[in-house]
Amino acid sequence: MKNAFKLLSFALFAVLAGCSSTKDDDTTDGGAKDAAVADSSAVDAGGSIACSVPQQDRCHEYPAPSDDQRAAVTVECSSVSGAISTPATCPTAGFIGKCTIAATGKDGPEVRRWYKADDAAYQQDFCVNTAKGVWSTVF
Repeated sequence: MKNAFKLLSFALFAVLAGCSSTKDDDTTDGGAKDAAVADSSAVDAGGSIACSVPQQDRCHEYPAPSDDQRAAVTVECSSVSGAISTPATCPTAGFIGKCTIAATGKDGPEVRRWYKADDAAYQQDFCVNTAKGVWSTVF
């Protein structure tokens, strides 16, 4: 059941983030999957965590992740060759806006920061109308 939840969580993340579900081939990117967790103790330690994915112009922060979010973020982040950090240190350079999604049920809130100027209108629309979040241009 736990694996089914992780798979469902990843699929939902991929749809919401606009990602494809193709497998990341570690042999072509120098093992980015293993490098995605800069400090695995950071994920287990509690507190906020973030997944920065510069290739996709985004950084997702989980200020108060639930246990399920904390377990899933490592898989989600590594599947897109992202890097996990704590405390959440999303870059400020190139920042265009963020979508803050409130905590729901058992999951904590999420802050999605975006960095590609020509996607700002799309990200704002997606944030407000699909993710039911709050859009802001304040970092």
